[in-house]
Amino acid sequence: MEEGSATTRPPLLKNDDYSYRKNRMRNFLRQDTHIWYVVKNGPIIPMKDGPDRIKVPKEILEMDSHEAHLFSINDRAKNTISCGLNINEYNRVSACETVREMWRLLEVTHEGTNQQYEAFKQKENESINEMYSRFTLIINGLKLLGKTYPENEIVRKVLRSLPKRWEAKVIAIQKAKDLNVLKLEELVGSLMTHEITMKIHDEEETTSKKKNLALKAEASHEPTESSDDFDPDMAFITCKFKKFITNRRDGKIRRSQTT
Repeated sequence: MEEGSATTRPPLLKNDDYSYRKNRMRNFLRQDTHIWYVVKNGPIIPMKDGPDRIKVPKEILEMDSHEAHLFSINDRAKNTISCGLNINEYNRVSACETVREMWRLLEVTHEGTNQQYEAFKQKENESINEMYSRFTLIINGLKLLGKTYPENEIVRKVLRSLPKRWEAKVIAIQKAKDLNVLKLEELVGSLMTHEITMKIHDEEETTSKKKNLALKAEASHEPTESSDDFDPDMAFITCKFKKFITNRRDGKIRRSQTT
């Protein structure tokens, strides 16, 4: 019989298909309603009246047989879950005082890291190098939990994690490369090279815009005629000259009419 598949012993809790294994463990624990209760709510601690009638926990020797049985359920539940853990998982939760803490720590460790992987995206203003470093931490964390992905899946995950401005590059890589054999390091190197190219292009475009704005500003400050440049003598001469031209033209017109 496969290890962990018997109905009288707990199933193994491993990161591989953790959701499936967690459901199997939960179903096993729920066979005893008291065990499942302490998993979800914490240990059952019999209480007594203390000073000023404040409730305090009973000592073991103060409990009756029923209370002692309820109090022991926490340890029974811890032992049940421990039987389904490998040594690495057991070491992770061995310091937990209650089975509720143990169960929650397993949930956070496995489901939290998996969710980080599934939801991974490049952040705003994050470089490829920074994104890759953050992604590597998640991958390494999953490896410690026994979860590994084939390299071609990791390559595809990185491509899916890039924002829309990378769409053209992603399509180009998908067309030019066989993603089943593309190395992760080669992909990251290609993305970093393209990132540098985009940065240079953005800087050139910014410089060009600044030059255009400077030229427009310079043109708007060219000298123009103003009231400060008004010369009364020149205005008088101009007026006389215009009258002279007008009179001369009118005289020619009258002579031509009389002939």
